[in-house]
Amino acid sequence: MLQRAFSEWPIERKGSFLIGDKESDIEAARRAGVTGFQFEGSNLYEFVAEAVERTAEYGTSDRNI
Repeated sequence: MLQRAFSEWPIERKGSFLIGDKESDIEAARRAGVTGFQFEGSNLYEFVAEAVERTAEYGTSDRNI
C-alpha cells in the first residue's frame, strides 16, 4: 500500500512517517523507507505532534514515542 502511494502521489520519503498500532505497521514503514512510530494509546494529538518534531529533528529512523 505504501509503495503504491509513493508511485501514485508526489510524496517525499524524507520527512514522511507512518503511525501504526502494530509492529507490522512499523515494518511496512521500514520497508518503504520511511520513519515508523508505534502508537500504543494515549493522546493521539500529542503523539502526532511529537512524531512531527522527532522526524524534523532526527530525520528518518524508527522510534517509539
